[in-house]
Amino acid sequence: MAQQEQRGGEIGRNQAVSGWPVVLPEDSSWIDWAEHFESVAAANAWQDEEKLLWLRVRLVGRPATAFKRVPKGPGQVTSCV
Repeated sequence: MAQQEQRGGEIGRNQAVSGWPVVLPEDSSWIDWAEHFESVAAANAWQDEEKLLWLRVRLVGRPATAFKRVPKGPGQVTSCV
């Protein structure tokens, strides 16, 4: 809660990013990329909502298409992160 207050209570706005997750290349290992993504998320103290925002913009091609097909609803997508 205190962390949300420091950020002004808005997810993804007016915050310094300690590192950017690289875009997932289509021919790359999902496991290696997911570990990198989690490391960046931890360094930035991202919550699930922030991870989802970043995940959506860092996937391209087939991985992005697959992500778009994940059912959206309470707990559906966050359980994939």
